[in-house]
Amino acid sequence: MHLQIDFGAMAPKISEQITVAGLTADKDGIAHCQKDADALTRLAVRGLLSDSAIRNGRKKLMRHIIRYVKPNDNPERREP
Repeated sequence: MHLQIDFGAMAPKISEQITVAGLTADKDGIAHCQKDADALTRLAVRGLLSDSAIRNGRKKLMRHIIRYVKPNDNPERREP
């Protein structure tokens, strides 16, 4: 499965990106991942983490996101 998620202050919510990709995901798990992504972005904007630390954090976060994502059984019905 190929999944690309954009991170950052101006990026759409992770759940929206998953829906646009035609996939589904565990809502609670993705909600936690969204909070983690927001925290990483906040620390990046404030300059409290190095670029490499943020990059590594986002890589780990992506691995967590993939655990919650699954193919959409009904691709014509997309959940918001």
